[in-house]
Amino acid sequence: MTTPADTDKSGLDLIEDALANQVHLTATHTQQLRDTSVALQDLQAQIQPLQPVVQALADQQAALARQQAEVLLQLQALTSALINRPQDSPTPHVSAAITPMVPAPVNPIITNPLPPEPSLSAPRPFDGNFETCATFIMQCELVFAHQPSMFATDSTRIAYMINLLTGRAAQWVTASWSMGASFCHAYKDFVTELRKVFHHPISGQEPGTRLSSIQQGSGSVADYSVEFRLAAAESGWNDQSLRRTFRDGLSDAIKDQLATREEPASLDELIDLSIRIDGRLRERRR
Repeated sequence: MTTPADTDKSGLDLIEDALANQVHLTATHTQQLRDTSVALQDLQAQIQPLQPVVQALADQQAALARQQAEVLLQLQALTSALINRPQDSPTPHVSAAITPMVPAPVNPIITNPLPPEPSLSAPRPFDGNFETCATFIMQCELVFAHQPSMFATDSTRIAYMINLLTGRAAQWVTASWSMGASFCHAYKDFVTELRKVFHHPISGQEPGTRLSSIQQGSGSVADYSVEFRLAAAESGWNDQSLRRTFRDGLSDAIKDQLATREEPASLDELIDLSIRIDGRLRERRR
């Protein structure tokens, strides 16, 4: 026999079961939402590095469309000029008293086609080597200068350079891009940051310190001048300072000869004179 207490207890069990099921469903839905959020974050991380490449392709397509439009206009101008060119026709018979009216020839205007942009080889991939950073940037800028329609925007230039980065350089730009670095969207800022991180060509020495440490020694002045010029190109020193430092690094024999001659007016003249003196001294030793 079922008592009212048993009925109440049965009803409570049903409520507890329903609540337990609802809690389980809620936990399941929460876990599914978390999994979905993680998947979306992973997908976004995979898509984000491709954005500059997509933008570069779009810009290149726009540049090709502009070139196609220019070629079409040139073809239309040539066609119009050919159509309007006067045709040779037989002269009709006229009496001597009448002078035939001959229309003036029409000079067709032909638009000269634009010269094609030169095709340059791509620079070698840059792996973060401190001594080749400046060369890599210079070679990229040569490509941009000779193909302006192909690399008319910052995004196309940055994407071109990023595609040539490997090793440490690629790791650096990937980390910078993931953090949303602003220099990844402005070409000048990108090059400045690239130089700041990887342009250390003198093994940690400042160019001025390197210049002061270069000496001719027992080698030729020609060899000494090559090494000196490489360091001088990055020093930013004026010509007078460079002349003084170059003279200090010469051997005593060359300095003695220079002391008897008129002071050269430039670094180039000093180097040329020193090489001639060195050659003459070496001939005497033979």
